[in-house]
This record gives sequence, C-alpha cells and structure tokens, in this order.
Amino acid sequence: MPGEAQALAEADPQLGLDARTGPRAALAAALRELLPLDEARLAECRVYVAFAVRAATSPVLAVVQRETLAAIHAELRQVLSTVPAPRRGPRPDPEVEARLLLAVTDGLVFDAVSAPGTFTRADLEAALDTYLDWLFPGDLD
Repeated sequence: MPGEAQALAEADPQLGLDARTGPRAALAAALRELLPLDEARLAECRVYVAFAVRAATSPVLAVVQRETLAAIHAELRQVLSTVPAPRRGPRPDPEVEARLLLAVTDGLVFDAVSAPGTFTRADLEAALDTYLDWLFPGDLD
C-alpha cells in the first residue's frame, strides 16, 4: 500500500513503528492507521485498492507495488524479529508472520472497501486485535 509505508515510517524513523510501546502495541497503532476507520483513511484505502488492481495489469505500477509491499514487509519483519520466544512452543518465524500480518491488514482493507457497510470500525479493529492477540499471547507481555 503506498500509504502503508508512509504510515509505518511516520510512527518511528528507524523501525517505522514506535518500539517504546512494545511490539504488539506499536504494530496495533501503526496498522490501525492503514485500516479504513474514518473517512480520510477510507478514501486512502479506496485509492490503494484501485492502485493494486491496476498494478495487476501494469508492469510499471507492479514495480511500485512490489517495492512498497517489500518495504512494509521489511518493517514488520524487523519489529517481529524483536519478539521473544513464548514460554511454550517455538518462536514464530518473523518472515512468515510479517507476510501474514500484512495479508490480514490488506484483506481487511480490501473487504471493507469492496463491500461497503459490511464492516464497522469496531469489526475491523476487533479482527486486527484478534490476530495480534494470537501472534502475541499473554505470556509474551
């Protein structure tokens, strides 16, 4: 998402996220900025979805889309790589989890934009929080 990279970078110039709040809170705050939770962000998300659709058939736009997604993925992976192993089970793979977290966020954006009225702000926030709760179980905090 062209707006995603900017939103992540504005939170912290080095990581793109405010690491002082802890990884879960930093990710939650940054990713909420990417969801259509108000009219301004809804307009941005509509542009993003239209851009992504056009990038599917335009080699020039596809390059921009790939670079943007790679930058966002790198920021997410960086933050996720700082997460300690849980008390039980293996440590999640930051590479995989970054892809999944971006896919969850993009999926929420796509669904909210392509099916207006289907999701409330609370629905979108609850879906993101549910995934983050799974990714950051209480024994990590």
